[in-house]
Amino acid sequence: MVIGILIALQFNTRHQHNLNKQKIEKLFEEVLHDLDQDISDMTSQIERYKKKTSWSRKVLSNELDKSDYENQEYVHLITYNFEPIQFKTKAFDRLLHNIELIPDEYIYLVEQLQEAYHEEANAIGEVEKELREFMIMVYNEYRNSFDWYSNSESGHHSERINYHLTSPKYKNDVHRYQQIVRHLNAHFNGFYRDATISYNQIFKKLNLEIPFSRDVKNMHSLSTEKLMEYEGLYDDGSEKITIEINDEGLLRAFNRMVLFNENQDTFVSSGLDTLIFGRGSAGFVCELTEIYTDTIFNSIRIEE
Repeated sequence: MVIGILIALQFNTRHQHNLNKQKIEKLFEEVLHDLDQDISDMTSQIERYKKKTSWSRKVLSNELDKSDYENQEYVHLITYNFEPIQFKTKAFDRLLHNIELIPDEYIYLVEQLQEAYHEEANAIGEVEKELREFMIMVYNEYRNSFDWYSNSESGHHSERINYHLTSPKYKNDVHRYQQIVRHLNAHFNGFYRDATISYNQIFKKLNLEIPFSRDVKNMHSLSTEKLMEYEGLYDDGSEKITIEINDEGLLRAFNRMVLFNENQDTFVSSGLDTLIFGRGSAGFVCELTEIYTDTIFNSIRIEE
């Protein structure tokens, strides 16, 4: 009689455990869908602000003339309708509300998700707030100080362009904008990195029979021995770049960007730069080409 009761209790416990596991795996699938959308949105944001950083650099280095301001993106470089990112966290929040049901084997998945949705997403929110406040300040200052800001008369556009080309104050504003945007993009890169790692981990852990998202980098698992072929110090003539393996066994550049292997010697960074390693006649990695927006940097490996 007692043995029968114990067996029944064990059966019920095992059955409940399986039900809990199924519930958690279903939530992870929903999180995966949200990650897919957030990574896609973040990809667009990174590319958008990489362009804005490049345009800011051109303003500050006096590379523009009046004809360049036919491009409205230059005209409204620091005055545009800013909308903060809306992360899709409902599934992740439900997962956390059921934290006591999550099997131990899945805890590392939750910890990685927290890196994206707590650490980086919260940091992005703080920098977005700083950017919004700066842009409101610029808007109020221009509206109250310059008639051309209304753009209500035929000569206003030319006056505005002249201000952009000649005013030290405008360049100060662009410099401040560039600093904030670089800070923002650093956290964009961080979220993209952590969310991409999470997507790959969940997809592989659950062994899902669905197509891998086309918007997410599939992290080809390279052995440590293979990754060590790329480690070293590279010099492009003006800056030295360190390529190393981080604690998670991923290749890292610039002390922060994780590199995702696409194929053979081509990687994409968490900042969406393309890095192509070149090999010499003996087959060893000896050079690096970095493609950043509209600029290409070529580096020579100077130290392993």
